[in-house]
Amino acid sequence: MEDPAIPMPLFWLAILAGLALCWPLAQCLRHPRQRPLAAWLIFTSALIGVAAVLFSALVAIAMQVLPPGAAESGATALIVLVLALAPALAAAGWLVRRPPDRRMPK
Repeated sequence: MEDPAIPMPLFWLAILAGLALCWPLAQCLRHPRQRPLAAWLIFTSALIGVAAVLFSALVAIAMQVLPPGAAESGATALIVLVLALAPALAAAGWLVRRPPDRRMPK
């Protein structure tokens, strides 16, 4: 069995720190009528969902387009990460800024 590059407790601490950092962002961006916990849940759900889909697609594209050695470089990883997180942050911010709608759809 191989040792992971990042120890598992450190991995979970990084995830919890990322979720905690989403709280102030969601509170800054939320609509005034939106409840704080609802804004955070919407923000984190949208951020994780959009970033996961974009990251997967970008990694698949990078593996097909780039030469074998270039796909594993740190610069490529940073570019893919930024290209996945920027639209995800924009989408999550847009969703949190919308006013809450409590009407049932027809």
